[in-house]
Amino acid sequence: MRLTFHIIPTPKGRPKFNAYTKRAYTPVKSRTYEEAIRKLALQQLGVDGDYPIHEKGVPLAIDIDFLCPRPKASMRKKDPEGLLWNPKGYDVDNLTKSILDALNGVLWDDDRQIVQLRTRKMLHEKDKSHRVCLFVYPCKEEPTHTCETWDDPNLGWEESK
Repeated sequence: MRLTFHIIPTPKGRPKFNAYTKRAYTPVKSRTYEEAIRKLALQQLGVDGDYPIHEKGVPLAIDIDFLCPRPKASMRKKDPEGLLWNPKGYDVDNLTKSILDALNGVLWDDDRQIVQLRTRKMLHEKDKSHRVCLFVYPCKEEPTHTCETWDDPNLGWEESK
């Protein structure tokens, strides 16, 4: 299942604490973003109350691409037209957490079902705009290797020198 959210990627904020009640809460900016993602997902899925889409206990694999706004400095004619890696800005783990939390109860029962996750943080193409692309699918294969076997040439992993 593929979903695209035309929204600026926003990281999950650190929890805030209420000194009076001694309880933690999600910051307003994070909560607003998660509600927007949830609403966009439901619009694209076209479902009325029949969710989560994937049953409880089904192991899921997810690919997420965060296409962040491109700064004006990288929109010059001499700059590449396509995607660029984005090593600056927000941490990819905080961006990911906001998406996973937003889609709890919509695409999956709980984000504990996610057993495989691949995320990428890039600057969008010159002729397109910011967005978040999500690909969710049941993880059918059993685990076959660990990072200890990455030097196995049959797996296609190459160690950087």
